[in-house]
Amino acid sequence: MKGFLSNLNFCLLFAGYPLLVTIYSIFLAGTLNLQLLTIPYRLFTLIVSLLVIYNNWGNPIRGMKQWGWLLAYGCMLSFRMVYDFFFDTDLFIPIGEKIKPLLFWFCITLPALFAAAKSYKTISFRKVYVGLVAIYAFIGICNLLFNRGLFDANFAAASEGRVDGGEGLNTISFSYCGVSLATLAFFLNGYLGDSALMRFVRLVLMGIGLFIVLKTGSRGPFLVLLMIFIFILYMKMKTDILMLLVGMLCFSFLLLFSGDILDTLGEMFPVLFSRLHESASDDERRALWNMALDIFEQYPLFGRYLGLYVNNTVCYSHNAFADAAVLGGLCGVICLSVIYIRFFKDSVFLYKADKVKFGWIITLFMQGILSILFSGTIYYMYTVMAGCAFLSLWSDKEESRCFIDEI
Repeated sequence: MKGFLSNLNFCLLFAGYPLLVTIYSIFLAGTLNLQLLTIPYRLFTLIVSLLVIYNNWGNPIRGMKQWGWLLAYGCMLSFRMVYDFFFDTDLFIPIGEKIKPLLFWFCITLPALFAAAKSYKTISFRKVYVGLVAIYAFIGICNLLFNRGLFDANFAAASEGRVDGGEGLNTISFSYCGVSLATLAFFLNGYLGDSALMRFVRLVLMGIGLFIVLKTGSRGPFLVLLMIFIFILYMKMKTDILMLLVGMLCFSFLLLFSGDILDTLGEMFPVLFSRLHESASDDERRALWNMALDIFEQYPLFGRYLGLYVNNTVCYSHNAFADAAVLGGLCGVICLSVIYIRFFKDSVFLYKADKVKFGWIITLFMQGILSILFSGTIYYMYTVMAGCAFLSLWSDKEESRCFIDEI
């Protein structure tokens, strides 16, 4: 039971909500209010996380040096959230606007972080990998069969015609499902064998994932997938000089044939193509960044607010470092910078240790920590905190070697 709950908690961390919403969109849309499913689901995930923590209470948490900065930022965010919502007399925030951030941070993100840290030795990563591939393949194939927005040319022709994954799975979240499917499928041969069948399945799943990313028209997931590909390419290079030469070759190719490439993309994926150019959302984000910069200039050392308050509603700036500047000033930016540096340092170390067994874990968590550079915020993206904590657990050679031997 301990192992089952640990496996379940890890799967829910990534694919639980998208799976629930996909099933709802296919079988229950229009007959049942989605919140009647999502609220019990969130309670279920909390119970699972708490049970995992309880069952693995005796397991020590490794890598506490790496955890220091993570916990410092978490305490900073917790303090700011509680102070803004309950003690700052300059702010008037309706109770309805307080509930979602509080519940997500204290009842979803933090329990998921500690459950992952406590249970990493009881997780069967091979089973989890197969389960996640199956879930994301199910999400992708179901949307190929039932989501007509992916194929309707008239729907996709307008810049506003961005494709979502049904009610409850917005364009960005749906696009990240495509990113997850593509990156998981990349490591399929290493886990399930290098037969001709597995190579074919791998190619098909990667194609479905990439197709979803391109057709949804969201820039953030597209850029995240591109950066993950660059990371994998970099790790495959034997030397930095070789990486530099390949990069220069690719850049030269793009420079020479940029016109033809952009014309082809514009015909195949008009939504993404139009959104890569100037759009109204760019102006909105610039306005949010300017607000964040103004607050940082007024309170440069320790920040002032949890986020940006617009019409008594807490908003985020669509950039993790701008949010950190508002939240904790220079201290917040430094703290988050160290977290990012340590995450990528651990990622490089673990990928070199064993790219098959660590690679898919790294790239799944990398999606979260890269995505909040473009959209979302850290207290809603529970995979960010859990990912930073998770990778730090194997950041010394002894722990990583034990993991490779056990898996």
